[in-house]
Amino acid sequence: MTTWNHLSDPANLAPTVPPAMQRAAAIVLASPPAGYTVEQSDRLAAALQAPYPERTVKMIRRVLASSDDPAEQSASLAALVADLGLEPAPAPEPLPEIDETDVHLVCWLAITTAESPMSEDAPSIAEQSGALPLGDSL
Repeated sequence: MTTWNHLSDPANLAPTVPPAMQRAAAIVLASPPAGYTVEQSDRLAAALQAPYPERTVKMIRRVLASSDDPAEQSASLAALVADLGLEPAPAPEPLPEIDETDVHLVCWLAITTAESPMSEDAPSIAEQSGALPLGDSL
């Protein structure tokens, strides 16, 4: 139940973003490309703050290494994001929170001796007890 509730928190479902992508997003937010509105810059930064394959991350690193000027880096990042068609990652769907009353678990365990293995014609535990899991009866 603890694991389930851990996965119900959206903060725990956020993907791990490589440092190069985080740095690129920070540059875009600090020095937006010329002509970009705040909303466009935010969308560009969100597109950069997502887990991508190593090939894409290497391309971002090359853009970051190509210049020391944040304005040039930002413009180059905007062009690369447009060329690659990168989009902001959709928010992960969290699991609903649960408590003990939401958990219905039935465990069955059959122990036999080594001398008397269960044969195919032997009755099952449900047949022996006359009940099925979740209170159903035979």
